Amino acid sequence: MQSWNDGNILAGFSTEDRAHHPFRLIYQTLAMCHDRLIRSDLDVDVKDHHRRTREHFRHAADQMLTGGPLLCLLGHAAELRGDLLDAHVASKSAPSPDHSILGRKFQQFRSHVQSHFGHPAWGEQEDGTTTGYFGDHAPGPGDWVERSESVLKAILFNYW
Repeated sequence: MQSWNDGNILAGFSTEDRAHHPFRLIYQTLAMCHDRLIRSDLDVDVKDHHRRTREHFRHAADQMLTGGPLLCLLGHAAELRGDLLDAHVASKSAPSPDHSILGRKFQQFRSHVQSHFGHPAWGEQEDGTTTGYFGDHAPGPGDWVERSESVLKAILFNYW
């Protein structure tokens, strides 16, 4: 229990157990729970939950980005979720926060989808409109926050 409380949830598991268990989904779920707390109306320590959320998303992404195309897609989604939270937290303290990092992560996500899953997953027309499973969820050129939130809603199998 202490390793869970310390944030080192894998300390009690062997290397083989860690390799064959979906800990990355557990990390992502923990991050999404902290994210919900930060976005809630509850009186929470935003700085502490933000730090924990970023750590959990980073652990999830690190493990998933080394897998095959689908697992790697989920790794990019975990990174995008972390950067969305950063944008949310920044918007509380700055009138117009810089979303360039979020934009780069969104483009990496899109690029991965296009290169591994093709037009059925994401196609783009000359006028900027998008097609395909993820493309249909993207509201077209514009706000990185809105676009990121929209494509992440298309991933239905991450416990949320």
